[in-house]
Amino acid sequence: MAEGLVNYTRLDDSAEKIIHTQGYPMCPDDEVWVADAEGNPLPQGEVGRLMTRGPYTFRGYYKSPQHNASAFDANGFYCSGDLISIDPEGYITVQGREKDQIQPWRREDRCRRDRKPAAAPSGGDLCRTGEHGR
Repeated sequence: MAEGLVNYTRLDDSAEKIIHTQGYPMCPDDEVWVADAEGNPLPQGEVGRLMTRGPYTFRGYYKSPQHNASAFDANGFYCSGDLISIDPEGYITVQGREKDQIQPWRREDRCRRDRKPAAAPSGGDLCRTGEHGR
């Protein structure tokens, strides 16, 4: 999730919520919404960019206005690159990433997606990295 945004589920939440969502923001001062590619709000339940602002959320890159301009909107909301949906109860589900990549040592590696082995109880996708030179 976004740098600084802390979510939780409660012990009395359904197994479905606990297993399949990231919960909802812990701090009442966190503001979270979903945006389309142009930065416009999307209706509840739609998949789009995570936009967040709050007391623990990342506030900017040090001495890098060009990065800040691309990572924050005009109102100071941070766009993490996570693609999410928010259900009617406010629970956040990560649906993917805008870009499947990491940049270790300033070298860009594309993630390879592999299915978990059939014996894995949770199923789903894995992101494997570390194949030097690929």
